[in-house]
Amino acid sequence: MVWADRIIGALILVAVVPLWMQSGRFPDLAGAFPRAVLVVIAGLAVLMILRSLFGPGLPAGAGLKAGKTLVTPILVALTSVLAVVGMRLFGYFPAMIGLGVVLYFVLAGERRLLFVTAVSVTLAFIFLVFAVLLGVPLGADKLFG
Repeated sequence: MVWADRIIGALILVAVVPLWMQSGRFPDLAGAFPRAVLVVIAGLAVLMILRSLFGPGLPAGAGLKAGKTLVTPILVALTSVLAVVGMRLFGYFPAMIGLGVVLYFVLAGERRLLFVTAVSVTLAFIFLVFAVLLGVPLGADKLFG
């Protein structure tokens, strides 16, 4: 698991670089929020790597399970990338609902009501903040048009 944390942390740090450059193209202060979030994500990735280097030792046999622990984060990352591509094709809400359904099975959800409630509340929050308050188009024309 230690090497998995190091690999995932390094991949997150690598992914932050192009996202940082992309957020620099936003007009005025529109890039401030994405960049603040990217700083937090990069900081957490560094903490993840440092903890794997200097954290408490693993119990005997934990390294055997490390290969299996890497499968779930890779599936989540690939599913998220497909959802981002799906946003361009189908719009925001269909892609995010599809992401929620797929993640439910990938993460082997047991608390169905909690998962559905969390996804629904998150989508409603994003819609209110970005579409209603900030006027960001979320691709609703592809959903309804």
